[in-house]
Amino acid sequence: MIVSEINRNILESHRRLKRKVNNKINLFPIDLKSDYRKSVLVCGSARSGTTWLANIINYDDKFRFMFEPYHIKLIEIVKHFKTRQYIRPGDKNPDFVEPTDLILRGKLKHYWVDRYNRRLISAKRLIKCVRANLFLKWVKSLYPEIPVVLVIRHPLAVAFSRMRLTEYKDWDWNVDFSDCLGQPDLMQDHLEPFRKIMSDVSTPYEKHIISWCITNYVPLRQFDSGQIHIVFYENLCMHPEKELERLFSFLSQPYDERVLAVWEKMSPLAMGHRDSDKSDNPVTKWKNNLSPEQVRQGVKLLEVFGLEKLYSDEPMPLVQNADSFVDSFQ
Repeated sequence: MIVSEINRNILESHRRLKRKVNNKINLFPIDLKSDYRKSVLVCGSARSGTTWLANIINYDDKFRFMFEPYHIKLIEIVKHFKTRQYIRPGDKNPDFVEPTDLILRGKLKHYWVDRYNRRLISAKRLIKCVRANLFLKWVKSLYPEIPVVLVIRHPLAVAFSRMRLTEYKDWDWNVDFSDCLGQPDLMQDHLEPFRKIMSDVSTPYEKHIISWCITNYVPLRQFDSGQIHIVFYENLCMHPEKELERLFSFLSQPYDERVLAVWEKMSPLAMGHRDSDKSDNPVTKWKNNLSPEQVRQGVKLLEVFGLEKLYSDEPMPLVQNADSFVDSFQ
């Protein structure tokens, strides 16, 4: 009994020490190099698997993991950004350039941004964002050598996941499109043909689909093949080795089979909201839970944006070669 109690006390002391060390790492990460080329951007729509993929890339903790630095409610230097901020490529407005420069060079340190970081001293950064899709091309225009990975997941799966979180956790997804409609550059450059549907749509489900369309339509129109690397969530789930080898080749990083151990784990966000039925396939779960009418409705909205060539009423993407699709979508 005494020995067991001693062991428990030692274990608890170790856990407390580990928590303290992790908190110190979170608060005081040290970046050895401020070269923006030492950063990697992992972006996508919310609930597309960005956190999961970021953890996979950082399977050996070689990167400083910077989590959602464009969170306008928590990060002071970007509080003037809109939720879906658009910036024209080449824009030199210091209100946008200065905070982005701090982020890409690792000079921003914040409890939220470093909440999942586990590296005290680093020479490179992995920056995960779900709020940067509409200014990714702008980032590349000013920082041309930064690697950008865009994660795309079936829009009906994304909408279903968001609605489930709203139901269980009361998450606010801000599906009001006034922030888009109020940006003349964004409307003129990309979204004017969709003004009416953005203004008229009413149900949360439809709004989630349109939000997904907007945040993927704009970057897909802007980039040429080879400028960014597209990862389809479904392919990552079903064919991980092939997808990860392609990804690590794009990042000029050696592929190590240990990465598959991380692939098997859910992201920190998804683990907290996992359904009780763990046997459900995340690729097909939406199809088993949305009504046929919701599926038809979602596909019709994709057709409005010309994105029915990317996804249909079936779970897997229709595109075999992402680069070819990007070139055809210009």
